[in-house]
Amino acid sequence: AQATAEAKRRGTVVATQVNRLLATGARALVFTVPVLGKSPFAVKATTTDAGAATLIASISEAFNTALRVNVDSSRFDGRNYGLVLADDVMAAIDRFPTSYLNSPSNITEPACPTVTADKCVLTDDVATTTLVAAANANTNSYLWASDRHMGAAAHVQIGAQAVSRAANNPF
Repeated sequence: AQATAEAKRRGTVVATQVNRLLATGARALVFTVPVLGKSPFAVKATTTDAGAATLIASISEAFNTALRVNVDSSRFDGRNYGLVLADDVMAAIDRFPTSYLNSPSNITEPACPTVTADKCVLTDDVATTTLVAAANANTNSYLWASDRHMGAAAHVQIGAQAVSRAANNPF
């Protein structure tokens, strides 16, 4: 409960800052955070703590809810900012992986099981040796690049939504 309350408080703080920014006449894209409850990190944590994945998901959801609810809708709308729903994009990819990921799609394992500062850079031919056997620099078949970092396909989809919001909202 304490972690969820803190996430909610932080979402409210971010919304307050968004309101302050928009009040200056600025235009902005506001992103929700991806829900990491199904990340390989959360799934692995569940092996030692049965409620870990649920807790991780509830923290993300509490932050996003507070952010979305506390941006002042009586003053600001699509003319002032675009809301990019990274949480919804990740949920869609998780639910319908073959619609977003190359085959064979993998939504449960990281493409790079061991990440260090100099390993698992997907565009560096030398570092690709640290990828799992089924992954390579030319495929977007993995939802997760590491145990808690999204892969390229997720970034592409979130980026496409951001471009759509920026181009189609009446800024």
